[in-house]
Amino acid sequence: MRWLLKQVSGQRFDELPSIAQKWVGPFYWLLFNRRRIMFENLSYVFPDWNMDQKKEMARKSLFYMLLAILDTIWWYEWVHRERERSRNWLLNQCIKFSEVRSRDLILERGGLVCTAHYGTFPGVAQYFAFHKPTGVFLKRIKNSYLQTWADKIIREMGLIPLYINEIGSIKKARNILKSGGVLVVLLDQHFGKKGRIKVEFFNRPAFAAGGAVELSMRMNKPVVAMFCYRGEGDITVIDKGVLWERGGDVPVREIVQSFTTSLESVIMSNPEQWAWLHRRWKV
Repeated sequence: MRWLLKQVSGQRFDELPSIAQKWVGPFYWLLFNRRRIMFENLSYVFPDWNMDQKKEMARKSLFYMLLAILDTIWWYEWVHRERERSRNWLLNQCIKFSEVRSRDLILERGGLVCTAHYGTFPGVAQYFAFHKPTGVFLKRIKNSYLQTWADKIIREMGLIPLYINEIGSIKKARNILKSGGVLVVLLDQHFGKKGRIKVEFFNRPAFAAGGAVELSMRMNKPVVAMFCYRGEGDITVIDKGVLWERGGDVPVREIVQSFTTSLESVIMSNPEQWAWLHRRWKV
């Protein structure tokens, strides 16, 4: 990992795509089982595609996944060395918003930001962490060494990890919202049986994590949808609007389904930027 940090930290931000491109080939062949999942998922959404098209999309998807990791490591190294300068660059040059209503609402009141494994998705969490206490719902990594390393990066970047099914995580999340802070959740996955909700995703049943949405609503905090599109030299946060603001007896499932429908439109615009390797339709 130290070798990886050294390799990434010595590069410019606009050089990271070339590094990711070099590593795509080896990762593509190493992830044999995941390749099969990717082909299966692509067949669900693009049933008319041939195998060559699916292989090309799988490679592109792995490229953006690697790039998201490299982006995050690169930020971490710079934030670690020069926090104020890196903060100004990230907020004023790197991350741009397609719309600002949802962003301004969250900055004013705090609340829940729903996002997905799309583009450089850690960017939205990092943006809000520079403004407010920001917690991120996460699964623990099975490899203890990688988990320790990831936890160190998350905490030193000013984020509060909220590990699913661990004692105290919900209380921490509640306190963050109570203080006007922000929660970030990857809603294109579920974290186990507790709190999961069945939705329609590309006309197939899938589970999503509804617990964070329910918590935010109970505390009368807004729920918004945002996705981080990775461009050549910056990141555009695609604002898909406010899913829930305050009041009204709206079912949690309806809000999660609205998010899922927004995710579908984002994926269809740039399918290569979504992580196809998860068993998304495992119901």
